[in-house]
Amino acid sequence: MTEPRNDTILLVCDCENSTADILDKLYHGGFSVVGPAPNARMALLMAAQTAPTIAVVASPPNGRRNAAELANDLMRTWGIRSWVLERVEVMGASPDAVWAADDDRLSHIRRALQPDAENGRAT
Repeated sequence: MTEPRNDTILLVCDCENSTADILDKLYHGGFSVVGPAPNARMALLMAAQTAPTIAVVASPPNGRRNAAELANDLMRTWGIRSWVLERVEVMGASPDAVWAADDDRLSHIRRALQPDAENGRAT
């Protein structure tokens, strides 16, 4: 595991296999992770209790809200920016949406989630 980071990530994901892989990579990247939250309601409740610094939406949330709506709610209610992974369809949102996480913060998370040939881990 690398040096711990100050970011606490709220993971929104309802896929067991993806969740395990992402949690492992983020842990080895030195991140603290809250979740996984399978739906927007749980994500918002976890955000209220844990004050994460960023949300990673790794699969479409179950329930009434889509990924963009959840990201908007997290930003509007708690000031939490989100990174919606490319494999998640984001209806009606642009990459420069007000809730989008900044590139500097994302660069550390992206590195943690990249394939790691030395450790045999891949995205």
